[in-house]
Amino acid sequence: MPVPLINVMILSVQLYITEPEQTIETIKPRNTLNPPHYDGIESLLIKDTHLYSGSRDTCIKKWDLASEKMLCTAANAHGNWITGLSNLPSSLKTDCVISSSRDGSVKIWDKDLRELYKADLAPGISTSVDSICVNSQLLFTAGGVSHNGSVR
Repeated sequence: MPVPLINVMILSVQLYITEPEQTIETIKPRNTLNPPHYDGIESLLIKDTHLYSGSRDTCIKKWDLASEKMLCTAANAHGNWITGLSNLPSSLKTDCVISSSRDGSVKIWDKDLRELYKADLAPGISTSVDSICVNSQLLFTAGGVSHNGSVR
């Protein structure tokens, strides 16, 4: 049975699809967005007609999906890898993006990647925020282990 094609933009990744008794098929990237990140991409967020990408290079980029052009970038957005990107809870009725980082912080950005707010979730403790997600009212974070062995 052939694998159905889906009209998506595949960045610099390879997707491996396998079915029972079928060999692995490699799907090559269809598009490469430029200018690229200079290290691995850790997080992606699609918001309306835009794609946001967060990378180990500490930058967040905003792309227009139709034109495949970069619209803006937040260079050195955090002090370490960008580990997560999410929307603010829909109950807030705002057009902002949240980012998390291995530096232990969460930041809120306007739609053009201007920093609006920064929260250090564990000041003075060596820990990271490894993932973020939201529901209609709350922001959830998952983090690494602090120096005393406790988990946030």
